[in-house]
Order: sequence, then C-alpha cells, then structure tokens
Amino acid sequence: FWHTALMGPWFVCSALVCGTALVLVIVIALRRVGYLDIEQDNLEKMTKMLGAFAVVDLYFFACDLLTSSFPGGEGATMVQILISGPLAPFFWCEVLCLTLAATFCFIPQLRNPVWMVLAGVLAMLGVLAKRAMLIVGGFQVPNLDMVVRTSGEERISGFMLWRAAYAELMFIEKFFPDMNAEDIKIILKEYESRSRRFGK
Repeated sequence: FWHTALMGPWFVCSALVCGTALVLVIVIALRRVGYLDIEQDNLEKMTKMLGAFAVVDLYFFACDLLTSSFPGGEGATMVQILISGPLAPFFWCEVLCLTLAATFCFIPQLRNPVWMVLAGVLAMLGVLAKRAMLIVGGFQVPNLDMVVRTSGEERISGFMLWRAAYAELMFIEKFFPDMNAEDIKIILKEYESRSRRFGK
C-alpha cells in the first residue's frame, strides 16, 4: 500500500491543494489588512482551482483504495486499518476535510472571504492528515518474520527491504508454482528451528 504508480501524481496534486490553499488564505489575510489590493473575481478563480485540485486528490485516494482493497490483495489489510483501525481518525479527517473544502469552493453563495479561508484551512488539514497517515501508517503493518526466495536465487531483489530488515531468509531451489504443502511444512520447520535475535 502507498507504493503504487499513483503516488507521484497524487503527491503533486496534494502539493497543489496545500499550496493553493495556503496562498488563498495568505492573500485574503493581506487583502483584509489592506496590504494587498486584489479583485474578488481573482479570489473566486483561485477558490475554484482549489476545489478542482481537492476533487482530483480525492479521486487519486479513491483509486488507491479501490485497487488496494481488491479481495485477496495484500492491501486489503491496510485498507481495513485505514477505515476502522488505528489510522481511521486520519483517514476520515482527510476525506471529510477535502470533501468539505471542495464543496465550499464550488458553491457560488459561499465564495466570500470567510468561507474561502475556511475551505483553504480545511484543505490544508486534509493534506496534513494524509501526511500523518503516511508516517504513522508505516508502524501499523508488522515486519516480515521470514522471506523465502524460490528458484535457487540467493538475493532478495529489493523486496520489502524495510519490512524484511530482521526477517529470517531461506533460499530454496524450487520455483514457486512447483511448491506444495510438504515444502511449506519444511519451511515452517526450518523457521521454528531458528533463534531470532532481531539484529542483536
């Protein structure tokens, strides 16, 4: 999870959301104190841009959730942690803040300075929740206990390097499709016979 091809454009979109929101809030504050003279029409255009960026950001988030929650996929556990586990407050904060920000941006009656600042602050909070989720989320998924490399290769080829840091390694000659229940028993017996020291 979070290591998908969507991460690049999603990161850029989040930066656009947060950057546009910050500029919008600062410009409105400077306009309010009389330091900057900018037309309401320009603020409304910036607000519409913020709404569009927030919708695209939510779209990328939905795409990532949809692909990760595919039944039997490895991301299904992470999606469960997001929706109802320890990361749920961050998840729902992001969804709610970005949805409200986009809604405030697209309703013409709400395009006054107070609602535009509120939309900007909500957008920044949504992106902040996403960043916190990325940082805290790494600690929610347990590390690997054992990595079994098939096909006679004796390397791990960059497979889950951070999660495999203290994993036991086992290399077998068989190819994965040729493995059977007896091979799994041998692997489990080998794992049980090892003394785990976690780098000590």
